[in-house]
Amino acid sequence: MTTGVSSGSSTEMSNERSIAVVKELMEAWNAKDWDRWAQLHDENVHHDGPDHAQTVIGREAMLAAHTGLGRAFPDFQFEITRIFAQGDLVCAEWSLTGTQNGPFPAPGGRSEPTGKTIKIPGCFVFRIAQDKVAEYVGHPDLLNTYIQLGILPPVSMDVGRH
Repeated sequence: MTTGVSSGSSTEMSNERSIAVVKELMEAWNAKDWDRWAQLHDENVHHDGPDHAQTVIGREAMLAAHTGLGRAFPDFQFEITRIFAQGDLVCAEWSLTGTQNGPFPAPGGRSEPTGKTIKIPGCFVFRIAQDKVAEYVGHPDLLNTYIQLGILPPVSMDVGRH
């Protein structure tokens, strides 16, 4: 059975290249190689989503916003659990682990260092342009983060039980 897409097509190569850019970005993030991380972003990159109160615009603003994660969780590591692309769009699901050794934004202000280790799932949807991240939307599980840090009590959406 043929699929109409030949092996090595330009679409497959575009998907592979876009995924490679995202994987390199995540590797730089894990290594805390902020110079390499910044260079993998377009100068006018946009980052939006529930992980930021306002859209972050520009490479320098992005760097300032994201190095803060390294101050709050100096040992953080992203593990990509699933990644796929369609042209210039890449969806990367991940698991983030880290120990809170610095202040972290929280409901009502901020959480002072707890020394607690978290493991949370999340997802980024990236747009890649000219082998750089041009835009992304973040979807971290912030509720689970706050619960693991002891900022909020455990909750359940299991409405079938009393």
